[in-house]
Amino acid sequence: MDVFCCLKDHSAPDRPREDIIRKLFNKNFVPFVFRKPTKILTLVLTVLLVVIGCFSCSKLLRGLNQNVSLVSGSDIFDYFEALFDYGNAGPPAYVIFNNVNYSDPENLAQMELINAELAALNETIQSPVYSWVSPFKSFVAGGVWSEDCGSDAAAPLPFDDQMRLFVQIHVES
Repeated sequence: MDVFCCLKDHSAPDRPREDIIRKLFNKNFVPFVFRKPTKILTLVLTVLLVVIGCFSCSKLLRGLNQNVSLVSGSDIFDYFEALFDYGNAGPPAYVIFNNVNYSDPENLAQMELINAELAALNETIQSPVYSWVSPFKSFVAGGVWSEDCGSDAAAPLPFDDQMRLFVQIHVES
């Protein structure tokens, strides 16, 4: 009878039967739901859930991922994969200094300080912030770098030769 709603079952009683669940529901649950504190709590919870839903919508990625319709392993698939993975990283930014004597240790210390200050700007600059100054100073100082990079030979050399050896280091990863 639920599927054929236009038909009437003549054998069904006109009056609904009295059952225990209906009595308990009407006696206990309905008055509880329609009390003023329950209405206020329901309204507050509804507004709270709507606000949370609106805030969470700003974090959702919009649009369809193009790779759903592409053949995996194709050039276009790889392009969109890289774009999806690295597209939110933002453009690189460079700080360029004019007329700086890089052979002066005080200037290198100031550049390291600027790098540290930029790395501390977490609200506007996403870390990590990279600089060549710290690795260069580690290279010249030796220590851990001495065997792998040949920095023992660079320590007594002038700055230009140290830099020439530093930029010739083969980086594998």
